[in-house]
Amino acid sequence: MDSNCKNPTRHTLERAKYHVSKMKEAFQDDGEFSFNLDGFLEAAREVPWHMKKQYDKEPGFNQWYDEKVAEMQKMPMLRFTIKARNYSTKEGPVPVGATCEISLSTNATIVANGLKTNTNVCVVPTENGENGLKASGKSRIETVNRWFRDVGLYMDKGDKCHVPQFEKGSVLETCENILKYLDELVEECEKEFASC
Repeated sequence: MDSNCKNPTRHTLERAKYHVSKMKEAFQDDGEFSFNLDGFLEAAREVPWHMKKQYDKEPGFNQWYDEKVAEMQKMPMLRFTIKARNYSTKEGPVPVGATCEISLSTNATIVANGLKTNTNVCVVPTENGENGLKASGKSRIETVNRWFRDVGLYMDKGDKCHVPQFEKGSVLETCENILKYLDELVEECEKEFASC
C-alpha cells in the first residue's frame, strides 16, 4: 500500500512543498508560476482539513486541534492563505506582479573622420554620406521578483488592515513562511497523535 494513503496529512503537505519548488523552477514563466501558486494555496489550505480527518479519533486530538484552529485564526499569514485560496477557487488566478530586469549589451566601434576609437560603437557612412551609428547586440529580460498585488480584492473587511502586510510582498517568501508553519504543525501533531 502507498505510504501516502496511510498519511494523507503528510502527503498534502508534500504536495504544497512540491508546488513551491515548481514555482521556483518556473520563476520566469508567468503562466506556470501562477498554476503552481494556485496549487500551493489549495494544498496549504487542505493540510488542516486532512489532519482533522486523519487524527479525529485519537484521544485528545480534538481539544489540541481546536486550540490550533483558534491560534491559526489569529495569524494574518494563515488568514491570508484562506482568502487567497478562496479567491483562486471562485474568481480566478491570484493577482501577482513581477519586477523584471532588462539587460542590454552591444558590440560596436566608432569611426569618425578616419580615426578609430576603442569605444565599441561604430559610426559608418549612411546612404547620403553622413556618419551614422551601427551597432549589434542582445537584450535579456529576467524576472527578479514576484509579488502579490491587488490583495484588497480578496481580503474581507475585517482583514483589510493586513493588506499592507501582503501587498507587494514576495510570493515565494510568503509561501515559504506558510510552509514552515504547516511543517511545524504537522510535526507536532505526529509527535502527539501518530499511532505508528
